[in-house]
Amino acid sequence: MHTDLVGPTTTKGLKGERYFMLLVDDYTRMTAVCFLRNKSEAFENFKIYKKMVENEMDSRIKCLRSDNGGEFTSKEFMDYYNNHGIKRQFSVARTPQQNGVVETKNRTVQEMARTMIMDSKLTDIFWTQAVHTTIHIQNRVMLRKNTDKTPYELWKGRPTNVKHFRVFGRKCYIKREDGRMGKFDSRVDKGILVGYSSTRKAYKCYNLRLNKVVESINITIDETGRPESKKEENKSMEQLFEEEDEKEEEEEDEDEENLREVEEHVQQVSPNTPSKRVQKNHPSDQIIGNKDAGVETRKRICSLEQTHLELLSTIEPNYFEEANKDEFWNKAMDEELDQIEKNDTWELVPRPKNKNVIDTK
Repeated sequence: MHTDLVGPTTTKGLKGERYFMLLVDDYTRMTAVCFLRNKSEAFENFKIYKKMVENEMDSRIKCLRSDNGGEFTSKEFMDYYNNHGIKRQFSVARTPQQNGVVETKNRTVQEMARTMIMDSKLTDIFWTQAVHTTIHIQNRVMLRKNTDKTPYELWKGRPTNVKHFRVFGRKCYIKREDGRMGKFDSRVDKGILVGYSSTRKAYKCYNLRLNKVVESINITIDETGRPESKKEENKSMEQLFEEEDEKEEEEEDEDEENLREVEEHVQQVSPNTPSKRVQKNHPSDQIIGNKDAGVETRKRICSLEQTHLELLSTIEPNYFEEANKDEFWNKAMDEELDQIEKNDTWELVPRPKNKNVIDTK
């Protein structure tokens, strides 16, 4: 087993991390990563990793190779090595090539994570998610030297699956699963894809509404290309989301103005001409109101006062008593009842004995 501690970083992670520790298996090259706030946390994280690996692989860690960093040479670490029979190997000072396996892995991880952050236009605060995603990908796509298998396949004993891979840092829409939502609240939250869960089959997303990383499988990811202009290079995903919303609102306003112009033009050219699709010569007993008035729409016949009252009546009443007080609801009910009677929708019959009556709204 090879290990190395990297840091401190110039920018803290979302949880205040300043370091990350790589643990590389010597045979399979399977790599694990632990994120630390301080160097002193390395010992506790190694103990947790040791228990997990030995339970999963049913084998023991026999040797650990690292540099001479104080986090690996402390008294508690040395006592732990001796109590568990772990052989210790340290590289010579200023000779990192003696621990070349993890040093090379360290360099490739940093370069790949840096590239993903720059391409996604995210801030450095997401460096922990980029590093974790890098490890996840390398374990599943990099072939072990002199073999045709990936570290994941050698470790797990089964082929890997990369169908779930998506572009890091792309915008996504997360299904809201909290129970406290109003009827007209949005059912999705905007977010940023920042990786894959290590404990479940789910994606890690930074939820812009909650300002935290969440795990979910019910997401839609937009993998379209990012803008390449220099003016937009330093813009965050939050700013790009806001600009996109503003653009959509402008397009909606423009479409609405165009629609109004078309309606006004039609009314000026033929204000009283019925549409060609309107059926003519209806039976007189099916016509409501003055049959000489021609085809009229509610929009044309309603005055400004009536329109205002209709807007106030858009909320459905909960009880008949409330509806009965509204003149527009009364008018609508009368019209519906007239149509029901004209079309012979139902027939009144005596109620059968021992039968329930199904109420209507």
